[in-house]
Formats: sequence, C-alpha cells, structure tokens
Amino acid sequence: MENWKDIIDYDGLYQVSDSGNVRSINRTVAGKNKTTRNINGTHIAPFIWRGYHCVKLAKNGKWKHFKVHRLVLEAFSQQPQEGLDVNHIDGDKSNNRLENLEWATRKENLIHAVETRLNKQCIAIVAKKHGRLFFSKSIRGMFRKLEGIENISCKEKTFAENVRRALYANGTYYGYSFARQVIQ
Repeated sequence: MENWKDIIDYDGLYQVSDSGNVRSINRTVAGKNKTTRNINGTHIAPFIWRGYHCVKLAKNGKWKHFKVHRLVLEAFSQQPQEGLDVNHIDGDKSNNRLENLEWATRKENLIHAVETRLNKQCIAIVAKKHGRLFFSKSIRGMFRKLEGIENISCKEKTFAENVRRALYANGTYYGYSFARQVIQ
C-alpha cells in the first residue's frame, strides 16, 4: 500500500508517494466572476530528463520542474537536507522508491557512482597497434599520448572526431584500433 504525503510548499495541491508516484489532489478553485470549479485529482506522468523522472507542478499560475526522487525524500525524511544530493542506492535513476534513496554529499554521491561503475570516469579509451596498448581516461589524453609517439598532423578536434568514429564503427585511425574498457 502506498503512503502519500503533501509535497512541501504545494500542500493541498500535490502529493508524492513512498513508491515515487506523484498526483494532484481534488480541489475547488475560484474561477471568473466569483464562480468556483472543481478540479479532479489525477496521476501526474513523469517525463525523463538526463535519466531522472521529473514532473512539472503549478502553483499560483507558475510552473516549476521537480525531480521525483528529491520530492520523495524531502516528503518522507524527517529533516530535508539543504545542500545535499539524493543518492539512488541501487544506481537506477528510475527507481524512486523511498527505501532506494538516501541523502549524500556531492562527493559521497560521486564516489558511489564510481564504485558502482555508473560514472563514466571509470571508463578508459584503449588504443592498440602492433600489440602495444595505450590507455587514457579521455580522448584528449589519448591525443597527447599518441602525439608524442606518432607524427600526428591533425588538430586535436579532428583527432577526437575520428577516434569517436573508430570507437563507434570498430574502425581504425592512424593504424590504431580503439575501444572502451572499464578500469578496475
């Protein structure tokens, strides 16, 4: 059974559940010429922004976007934590259940992302030619490594574009084959 709580600063308008659902509440609003009208509450379907579930809520004619995971933790935690991030414990940005959320500093959140291999910082670019391997955390770093070994006559931007093509199509560039690899 879902538990529902009012969204902070939107009391009487919207609620969020401990399983990550958002709804508007049945209410009566003032209309034109001193009339009133009833608005039926409804489930609010989230949209995805950078992998996170978000909703758009209105108050006094002004719309504002919210990330669902933050609404859940703010509504159900004893003390909302200003300046802290919300961390998804299982690493799944779409799992907004209360038991999957926790407050974390930005540093703690980033460390968790690296440890669970969610952060691209733990991915290396590998260049291979004649049995020799070169590793770098970025294409820019790979350019600098190979620039000292090969006679690379192009600009860094051109190098990066061609390495991306080689990564995507399993092709080669300057005789090197490129791949992505998880850093242990």
